[in-house]
Amino acid sequence: MKNVQFVSLTVVALTICAVLRADIVTLTNNKVLVGKATDGGETVTIEMPQGTVKVPKSKVKSIVQKDTPQDEYNRRSAEIVRNEKDGELDTAAAANAWFQLADWAGQNGLPLARNEALRRTLELNPDHAGARNASGFVWFHGKWMTHAERFHALGMVYVDGPWLTPEAASACDRQNRCLIAEDQEQAGANASFDSPPQIDIATPLPPPPVIVYVPYPVYPPHCHPPVVHRPMPKPRPRPVWPRRG
Repeated sequence: MKNVQFVSLTVVALTICAVLRADIVTLTNNKVLVGKATDGGETVTIEMPQGTVKVPKSKVKSIVQKDTPQDEYNRRSAEIVRNEKDGELDTAAAANAWFQLADWAGQNGLPLARNEALRRTLELNPDHAGARNASGFVWFHGKWMTHAERFHALGMVYVDGPWLTPEAASACDRQNRCLIAEDQEQAGANASFDSPPQIDIATPLPPPPVIVYVPYPVYPPHCHPPVVHRPMPKPRPRPVWPRRG
């Protein structure tokens, strides 16, 4: 039974490693794709967070295996769990180890892993100051509470974004009611001027005018442009020269 469990765990571990493996695939056009690469004979299938693509094998220049930050987080978290089970880490040391791993995950763009490590830290040490501050808690009146709980404890009221004192919230509410009343009054005044005329649907509308397009230029007989008649110029007299004898 133990051997069966060991084989099952090994298969699961190998499956997880295969899924989380990341390869650097360089294409012939020097474009780089990062994801799990699977050789399909004539094509290479690359599983990436954005989706899965298939590239002809002739377009692939090289494939280099590489570990992702998620792989590193999984290795570190598994090491912390193993050390906890072996008794190498007490509760305080394990909480600090999880908090350090959460800080590392935040610096490497793993928000979900960071939240998981912070949760593990607070499960081991609910008063861990670093994990509480990183999780959005503040120390107030001798206990950890959220920012909203702190403002409520101070007697403040949440009004459309900021937290205000009850007096300021009441004044803001009165001002908002006045502004709403002014807007409604102005809207009513504008409606009396801007409302379109009412049209009786039962009354048929007159037919639209018929427009006839006439080629340009066409003048009616009485609209021809006037013709200016100029008198013919008088011929100039030719000079008469005396004949030679």
